[in-house]
Amino acid sequence: MSASSDFAVGRPVFARTALLEPGKRIVWKLVREAPAPGDPALAVVDFSLTPTPEGSRFRYATFYECVTTDGDEHDWARQRDTYHGNIRTLINTVMPKLQKLVKDATA
Repeated sequence: MSASSDFAVGRPVFARTALLEPGKRIVWKLVREAPAPGDPALAVVDFSLTPTPEGSRFRYATFYECVTTDGDEHDWARQRDTYHGNIRTLINTVMPKLQKLVKDATA
């Protein structure tokens, strides 16, 4: 099973808080419940809020640790595509929920 399908099928992913600045920033380290040997499936997601004259600016950044088996360019390209798919799935899943929370809180 590819890492990009892990989110789609609901395979457990755990988040550990790496940094917490209440009201400003949270950084989570994401790991799979049972990673395959040699595939740590490690991601870091950094969310922050910054005051602006209009309200607040929400910013996020994501980082993945990529592991290749033997330095093969094709392996790297496959893994990069898998990780990019994970990020798209994460953003497409999380962002609508965050937007709804903001909308509900400001209604």
